Amino acid sequence: MSAGTDDVRYIRYLRRVLWFALAVGAATVGAVGAILLTTGQASAQPLPVPGVGVIEVPNGIQIPTAVTDSLRSITAAPTPAVGNAANTPRIEPAAPAAAAPEFSVPGVVRQLESAIPGIDLHSLFAVPEMRSMIPLAPQSMAPAPYPEAMTVTPPPAQSLAPHILTPHAMAPHAMTPHKTKGERAVEAARSKLGSGYRYGSAGPDAFDCSGLVKWSYAQAGVDLPRTSYEQLNSGTPVPLNDLQPGDLVSYNGGSHSAIYAGGGRIIHAGTESTGVTTAPLDEMSITGARRF
Repeated sequence: MSAGTDDVRYIRYLRRVLWFALAVGAATVGAVGAILLTTGQASAQPLPVPGVGVIEVPNGIQIPTAVTDSLRSITAAPTPAVGNAANTPRIEPAAPAAAAPEFSVPGVVRQLESAIPGIDLHSLFAVPEMRSMIPLAPQSMAPAPYPEAMTVTPPPAQSLAPHILTPHAMAPHAMTPHKTKGERAVEAARSKLGSGYRYGSAGPDAFDCSGLVKWSYAQAGVDLPRTSYEQLNSGTPVPLNDLQPGDLVSYNGGSHSAIYAGGGRIIHAGTESTGVTTAPLDEMSITGARRF
């Protein structure tokens, strides 16, 4: 059923109800007037009202012809068989929804019943013709069905046992503090302890003195000059009392290079007999120190 059809039916229904209310009001006034008039001074006309009966209305009160025709057409409609109160058909108006319009059928019925005490408008809905013509809950105004409940599949259960961090499970950067380039160069040089000495070699299996310094700093990302004299003339000069691990220590006028390892010791490629080894800082004559 379309929304336009429902609107036309509601308009027709409201028109009939309004005429009915007007007729009841006129009948009430007529009844009061009949009491006040002297017997025999005025004649009355019968007016059938559904749910009330026949009311005598004085002729002095003019009732619109449309009202009387509407009421007579309703009264003339076939009525159900008379029985006891339990068997009499009775249609209870549906409870209005929270967002129902103000002009809904139940709302109009309640307003008219409260305005005209003693009038039972439910008998109007007991007429089969009215029941088929005026739906109490038209499809166009019925609330839309609720969507089906969504089925949510929970994720697989996971263990709630706390994860205990161990030194091996922690990230390397969380365990290892930041190291300077010199410290990384010392680690590289220490890894070559025991390697052989070979003049002019810069690793990775054999070294001379400047070759070991150059290779160790290359592992830390620093490119140094190749010869011991060039290494002494590069970098930043450092006083001997401020040496840090990784600083270059030059000996014998710049002819020999070593890496300061900390704790008063150096790592260097000494001779063919010693290879790459450690030695005291003051084992030879110090010419100077540099930091890269």
